Amino acid sequence: MDTKTQGVIQGYNPQIAVDEDQGIIVGLKMSNSSSDQKQFEGVLASIKESTGRGTL
Repeated sequence: MDTKTQGVIQGYNPQIAVDEDQGIIVGLKMSNSSSDQKQFEGVLASIKESTGRGTL
């Protein structure tokens, strides 16, 4: 993962979605990108996959 001050480091950038009522993780997207941009669609896809629901 590229950083602004340390060059390249080994790391991952997790994005999670949590059920508001139950507090459990319902979606997850891992990447090695240092930016959160363009990660939201992957989280939405993982929610649909893990819950079987097409709409949120």
